[in-house]
Amino acid sequence: MFIFTNTTIAFLIITAVFYILWAYIPDDVLHSIGITYHPSKYWALAIPVWISALVIFVFWMYEGFNMTLSQPYHSIYAVHDPHCRWESDLTDEQRKMPALYDLPLTQVNAAIFGGERTAEREEEKKAM
Repeated sequence: MFIFTNTTIAFLIITAVFYILWAYIPDDVLHSIGITYHPSKYWALAIPVWISALVIFVFWMYEGFNMTLSQPYHSIYAVHDPHCRWESDLTDEQRKMPALYDLPLTQVNAAIFGGERTAEREEEKKAM
């Protein structure tokens, strides 16, 4: 983790103060003080806008990159991977208490949609 030192914080504050002064003080006042070589006032707005656009772009790219790494919906790896732990993988010691393990998709579908209901629906489809 990066920890800001007092010098870094002081530098950031001084830079922010100079940036705000440069952005709000008119060019005539800067010239009368003797500051004649400075960037155009265009950059006072352009820099924050470009930084904001960059942040939004980075968030979109991060999300897009994560989507490319995910499995397609029709892939078996979307519901089963090498880290799955099935009920048959449990030892006798682990079966003594309620264990966490993955359920087969057929068992989940039967619990959600009901086994008899799907059989009834198939019979209704055949009758039509």
